[in-house]
Amino acid sequence: MLLRKDIKKVIVEGLSLFFILLFTYAAVNKLQQLNVFENQLEQFPFIGGLAQYIAWAVPATLITVSVLFFFNKVKVLAFIGSFTIILLFTLYILAVLNFAASIPCSCAGIFSSWSWHEQLYFNTGVLLMAAVGIAFSHRRRRSKLESTTIQSYIKS
Repeated sequence: MLLRKDIKKVIVEGLSLFFILLFTYAAVNKLQQLNVFENQLEQFPFIGGLAQYIAWAVPATLITVSVLFFFNKVKVLAFIGSFTIILLFTLYILAVLNFAASIPCSCAGIFSSWSWHEQLYFNTGVLLMAAVGIAFSHRRRRSKLESTTIQSYIKS
């Protein structure tokens, strides 16, 4: 049983590191080329006039979620935030691919050389990783709370 908890802990920490690196890379990349990112967003269907706000909101959100991973008490929230961010990006890609009159370059994505379909496949894998992180970190947190409650009950 102890080994199983250790494996889950290693998986949670590995996934945390993955999301920290992914989101930090993406945020820094967007901030370094903020004007380019904003111009790319202006060309995207369904975004248009919101590009200026989205250009700042995306990196700010990515950095915020990355920071949450450093705190064990809110790590499950970081995984939920990661899942939500990637889900929104995935839904946007699906909307562009299925409903846009013309499909713009995928250059504003996480990896600018990837096609929309490649980013969609990547996002699907990342969604699964975030779901595993939610499940494992939520169970770890719950089991810690249960053991603390049981110990305090036994002591009294």
